[in-house]
Amino acid sequence: MDSICCDNRLGARLVADALVAAGHRRIAYLAGRPTAFSEQERSAAFRDRLEELGVPLAAMGQGDYRYDSGYREALRLLGSGTRPDALFCGNDAMAFGALDAARTALRLRVPDDVSIVGFDDTPMAAWPSFDLATVRNPVEEIVGTLMDMLERRLSDPKAPPVLHRPAPELVRRGSARL
Repeated sequence: MDSICCDNRLGARLVADALVAAGHRRIAYLAGRPTAFSEQERSAAFRDRLEELGVPLAAMGQGDYRYDSGYREALRLLGSGTRPDALFCGNDAMAFGALDAARTALRLRVPDDVSIVGFDDTPMAAWPSFDLATVRNPVEEIVGTLMDMLERRLSDPKAPPVLHRPAPELVRRGSARL
């Protein structure tokens, strides 16, 4: 079966590299639904890369890819005694919730007190109120490649399956010291 999917592992590794290079040492991860393929790839790659860099994961939260779970888990993670200095969220919606919790409920200065990074680069991520550092999912490339794959499959139904994993890009914005 042909398939196409963002290289989630590479995206998570890019975040780990950037956070550690910027001097973060107490890094937390806010996971999405554990049954989601993308979540499994992102969390494993993020933890593995931090370990390779000699920086253990400081804390982990469990969300469900929605704003309210990001808000709730950020309150728990960032309100703890040993507050993380960076929080990587499994998607932008949870990162928006984390940003709001950090700024409003916890009165933290983002990114001075904590850096927050998302994944997907949804349009709202660029809004000035969020200014979210995130991993850009190459949606236009995915759609174009998907159309090419479909045309190929229609013209040659017996062709061997193709797996395409376009590379994501780290988008540096004001929510994180990167």
